[in-house]
Amino acid sequence: MLPDNQISSEPIASSFYTPIRQSVFFDYELGGSDFQDNSTGLDSHLWKCRYTRDGQIRVYNNIVSHDVLTLLNVTEIAFAFDINMQPVIAYNQNAVTHLYFFDSIAAQFTTIVLGKLEHPRLSLDTRVISQTDIADVILAYTRNGILCIRYQRERYGAEHQLGISPGRLWHCGMMKNYRFGFVFRPEQ
Repeated sequence: MLPDNQISSEPIASSFYTPIRQSVFFDYELGGSDFQDNSTGLDSHLWKCRYTRDGQIRVYNNIVSHDVLTLLNVTEIAFAFDINMQPVIAYNQNAVTHLYFFDSIAAQFTTIVLGKLEHPRLSLDTRVISQTDIADVILAYTRNGILCIRYQRERYGAEHQLGISPGRLWHCGMMKNYRFGFVFRPEQ
């Protein structure tokens, strides 16, 4: 969770734990050895998520691979794991953002429609398993030029505006200085 739902007034640069994405159809996240298995920690494997030409959203590491969703007309994806190693996937389909996640109240995976969000990105804000009470998957995006976030603990229902976006949101996640950071690129 971002303290007081605010970003620093001055950028505090550091490198990210995961590689910066190279495509809107490909994302990275650190995690355990398999879905629903955090026994090796939440940073023991580099996971990849990609949207394939045949419409699969595939999540994989160097050991296992899972086809999570089959969808047509996807124009952008983002991916993370929650603290229990459940996949969370945001995708834009037909100009509308959807979020697929494990709903702990319903005890099943669900997809919610969030409307037209620009450049959705996902990341877990802490990888320390003992901090399950404060760990959140953060959904970051822009809407009408404003950087916004939503939290897993709020079931992604509340939008928090952080300020004017300096460009296209390209990447977000935990940095090596233990701060949650954002990468922007010029709008195209």
